[in-house]
Parts: sequence; C-alpha cells; structure tokens
Amino acid sequence: TDAGLDVSLTQDIVGVEMAGVATNAAVLAATTASVGGPNAAGAAAGKVFSELAGYADSLGGDPQSWTGLAGVGDLVASVVAAGGRNRRAGELLAAGVPAGEIRPEIGQVAEALDSLPLLAEALGRANVRAPATAALADVVAGSSDAASFAESVIHPHRVVGARVV
Repeated sequence: TDAGLDVSLTQDIVGVEMAGVATNAAVLAATTASVGGPNAAGAAAGKVFSELAGYADSLGGDPQSWTGLAGVGDLVASVVAAGGRNRRAGELLAAGVPAGEIRPEIGQVAEALDSLPLLAEALGRANVRAPATAALADVVAGSSDAASFAESVIHPHRVVGARVV
C-alpha cells in the first residue's frame, strides 16, 4: 500500500500463533545466550525457533508461516529492536537479573517470560525433544543461568543445571 504496510492473509491460525510465540522465545534465547558471544546467541535463537517450529508442524501449522513475515520476518525485527521487551528481558537475564524482577525493571510484560514455562510443559507432554527450549525455561525458572544456557547451545550433550542437553 501507499502507507508502506504489507498485509498478508492466511488460514494458518496455528502456524501464525505459534510463530509469534516462538519469535518471543527465540529473541529471549538469543539475548540470554549473548553472554557466550554472537555465535551462542545465534545458536540459541536458531535451536529454540527450530524446536518450536517442529512442535507447530506436529499441531498442523504450515511451515510457510515460519519462513514468512509471521516467523522469520518477525524474529529478525524483534532481535534488532533495541527497545523490544523480550530482547530487554533476555539482556537482563544475561546480566543475572532473576526473571521475577524483570517486569518491574522494564515496566512492561515480556511475553516470553510467561510463555516459556508453558511451552516447555507442552513440549514435554507432547514428547517433543526440545533441549534448548527446556534449558531456557530453566533459566527463566531460576534453576540455571545464562552462561550455562549459552554453553549448552554451543556444546550440546553436556550437563546444564539438572539436565543433560
């Protein structure tokens, strides 16, 4: 349009909804793992996003939703948005701030902090192997830290907190 807004129509409610949730989780993953450097941040975002894409696929989501604006497009925009809530939440987790103190610190809701425990639980119930998402949920729960999470995505199959990832 002349206003610069690109609107796409879809019937893929599951894929688009899950892409939004996954974007939030992947942004939190990237910024939390950034304590391990840019490769750890990229690995964390990629692994969490991929794990959740697999789950969405098992629920009937369309993979094209993940490769389009609702998925990768939103992910890139959210990672580069300096004032983004989920980005800021991940930066604070990386700095060692407990998840429970982040909302008052940023003055807004960072959706990923609330959705991560629910996602990890849903993935477990569905028997979906999602070690990066589970490890990030451990950081949010306070049973692991950002450095251990970053290490786990760079060097899988090592013990992180109480988990072997």
